[in-house]
Amino acid sequence: MAEENPATDTKMPEPDAHERDAKKSEADEMKPKSDDGTAEAGLLRTLASTVLSSIPVLSAIVFLAVAIKVFRASNMETVTTVAIVSTADVVALLKGVILTLLPGFLAGVVAAAIWWWSRDLVLDPASTDVKGDAKRGLHNPRLSLVWVALVIAFYTISWPILVVFLLPVALTTGLLFGQSHDRWMTVSWTRRLLGALRLLSAVAAVVAILFVALSPTVWLPLRAVDLKPGYSAQLNGKAQAPPFAAFLLSSNSKTTSLLLNSPRGVVEISTAGMQPNPPLCILPVSPLRWLFLRASQVVHADHDYGSPYEICP
Repeated sequence: MAEENPATDTKMPEPDAHERDAKKSEADEMKPKSDDGTAEAGLLRTLASTVLSSIPVLSAIVFLAVAIKVFRASNMETVTTVAIVSTADVVALLKGVILTLLPGFLAGVVAAAIWWWSRDLVLDPASTDVKGDAKRGLHNPRLSLVWVALVIAFYTISWPILVVFLLPVALTTGLLFGQSHDRWMTVSWTRRLLGALRLLSAVAAVVAILFVALSPTVWLPLRAVDLKPGYSAQLNGKAQAPPFAAFLLSSNSKTTSLLLNSPRGVVEISTAGMQPNPPLCILPVSPLRWLFLRASQVVHADHDYGSPYEICP
């Protein structure tokens, strides 16, 4: 009779079911952690590269904005431009230019929000789901961003620019609301409305940015400068009769640099010869001032107190 081979009959003991489950769960836990770590590292690298790549672009934009503003403030005169840059306080220059360009920047933000929202809009009367398209356009979070930007613009930018932004957005929102309730389902001008929404927002932003950038206004307040007897401010061989309107570029214990309002030029005078603490003043009010009122002032949500300062000499 043949003997049984003990090697063939010996079986490896199978691992316990609980042990198998424990090892599997440990392996499953290790994999997501590795994936999450890779994803987080990739996100950080993306953010870092975006920030680093945007810094040169942002620096170039700031330099260009400051250069254009200073060049326009000097009435496009090269010597005056160089004199302003050489004598002005750099921090005050940067802060002032940014603040004077702020309305144009806000107009650009509103236009960008409108364009971002319009990319998701489907204003097509031939669509098979006009009602669904309208509901998706109304419930889009980007529409909320548009209206938040418009509310901010209501208090910060002039009312003609706000009207150009507001009318197509309000008309588009009303159309979507009507279509979501089975009204105006077959109107043929919806595509033109989408084009007008984008075009008007872009035009309004460009006009606002160009106006504040190319306006020859100065980033500093005007002052009524008066001189002590025996001192004078000379520009092109002509003495300026005190008191006169000027912008204070910089000052130290010895000299004070002034940018005259008219004629626009830089003069340096002895600090000891200037009356201390020259008061702020403003130019005569323009008859077109009503065009530059904020919408909140037009509807009396904000009071229009005018300027509290005296007219410059």
